[in-house]
Amino acid sequence: MKIRIDNPNNCLYCGRKLSFFHLFRDLYCNNSHRSAYAREFNDLALSRLLTGQKSLAEIRSERCERRVKAEELRSSQLMEC
Repeated sequence: MKIRIDNPNNCLYCGRKLSFFHLFRDLYCNNSHRSAYAREFNDLALSRLLTGQKSLAEIRSERCERRVKAEELRSSQLMEC
């Protein structure tokens, strides 16, 4: 995805210079560029959200492992006393 913010007089999608009329109305050359930019932006945001998430099963197994380790540590400390 290309994000062009080097010049505010250019289309955010393709980088072409906008006409005088478009400068006051829009940040894109045409409607197809607006929808393509929005689609790419949404896809990028969704992919970033999905990459960092774990499944519920993974979260539960990690919690269970932590509990087991904590109980083993407690029992070993009680045996030393």
